Amino acid sequence: MTDQFIERRRQTRHPVQARMRITNNFIGILEGYSRDISNAGVFIYLTPVPPIARGGYLGLQMLESANPTILFNARVARVDPRGVAVALVDYEIDGRRYTLQELRRQWKITHVDIEDFKIRN
Repeated sequence: MTDQFIERRRQTRHPVQARMRITNNFIGILEGYSRDISNAGVFIYLTPVPPIARGGYLGLQMLESANPTILFNARVARVDPRGVAVALVDYEIDGRRYTLQELRRQWKITHVDIEDFKIRN
């Protein structure tokens, strides 16, 4: 047995420190900061770390994003003394629920439009 860490994540993590808000009926509303984010999830530093179980669900808002009103539905993947790691499940905006694939599709469309505009002007 070795002491080397084996990376099991399928998504690349990007170091991003941004304000986050989590909500849950049991723990209420808490704010913290992200450590890293990927297409599938985010780690959030929280003080204090809430008593939430692995597998529990919570709402997540990325307060410094282009649209902080988007509410991500997330599942707790891990809790440690520094915070929680969550897997993004889907998202809600204006009371309607969408898949993460739809968010990625919208993001790609927007960026293609921006690049086309830059080329034409």
